Amino acid sequence: MLAQLDSVPASIAAWLACLFFLVALLNSLIKFKRNVWPEDKPEGRAISPQPLGVRIEHGLVTDAACKARHQTIEGELGSLRTIREEDTKAAGLSRKAIYEKIEEKDEAMRRHIESVRVELSEKIDGTPDRIIAILRNFGVIGKASR
Repeated sequence: MLAQLDSVPASIAAWLACLFFLVALLNSLIKFKRNVWPEDKPEGRAISPQPLGVRIEHGLVTDAACKARHQTIEGELGSLRTIREEDTKAAGLSRKAIYEKIEEKDEAMRRHIESVRVELSEKIDGTPDRIIAILRNFGVIGKASR
C-alpha cells in the first residue's frame, strides 16, 4: 500500500491539495485582518443630499402669491368641471340616441318577424287546398259532387 502512495501522480495531487488549502487559509486570514483592523478608517458614508443642511431660499413665497396661485388653480378646476359636465351630457345624449336606434331596430325586426310568421302560417294553412286544386286540375281527383 505504501508503494501505491509513493507514486508520482498521487504525490502531485497531494501537494496541490495542500497548496490549495494553504491559499484558502491565507485568503481567510487576510479578510479577517481587514475586517478587524482596517488600514484606512473611513470617515463614514456621505449622505447626499445633506438632510440637515440649511439651504438659502432666495424667493420667499408671499401670502398674496399663494392666494393668486390658489385662485388660478380653482379657475382651472372650474373649467375642468364644466368640460366634464358637458362631456357627461354629451355621453348621455349619445347613449339616449343609441338606445333609441336600438329600439327602432328592435321594432323593425319584430315587425319583420311577425310578417314572416303570418306569411308562413298562410302558406301552411293554404297548402292542402292548393294541393287538392292541383290534383283536381290534373284529373287525379274527381270533381266533388254537389
